[in-house]
Amino acid sequence: MSVTSKSPKAVLLTAWRIAKASLPAHRHLNSPKKFTQHQLLACLVLKNFLKTDYRGLVESLADCDSLSKAIELACIPHDTTFPKAGRPTAKPASGNCRRLMQTRFDEETYRLRTQVETVMSTIKRRQGSFCKGRKYWSRCKELSLMVLTHNIMILLPLLCLLQSHNKAIPKNMRSPLRSNWVIFKDVWTKHDNL
Repeated sequence: MSVTSKSPKAVLLTAWRIAKASLPAHRHLNSPKKFTQHQLLACLVLKNFLKTDYRGLVESLADCDSLSKAIELACIPHDTTFPKAGRPTAKPASGNCRRLMQTRFDEETYRLRTQVETVMSTIKRRQGSFCKGRKYWSRCKELSLMVLTHNIMILLPLLCLLQSHNKAIPKNMRSPLRSNWVIFKDVWTKHDNL
């Protein structure tokens, strides 16, 4: 049985480090560069972890200086900074593996209902059982973010344990987190293109 992390700062830092390893700092050359994608994504993971809305997230960051300093935020983002999203696209995925997944997804392989129900139950108990998004794509992003937050909460105690024993993360434990991160990143980039 896995143990999830209860520390907001630890979850925030883990999400920030994973985002730094996976995403570029800025999406566009002419972006204002006030905040990095790493900082904003870590803040969104914290929002889900705290079970709050965007305004509650801003207040939490303002009240707790150590959270802002942990991810090197120079100033607190406005609550309208977080939910900004673009239009969905009908284009095929850009990566070879993602394109194959779009066209050749094997539904029979992924019908392990008991495991899915267990994970869904855990996510609902820990992060809430409803979606705040009103539009389809904002719901997709929110659900993907819930899964990513859940994985980070599970991964954090494991990383601490392995670090204390000086062991690397086993390969069989890397793939589920990586696949969920790739799916989240795909949803995030696909529907955030302006």
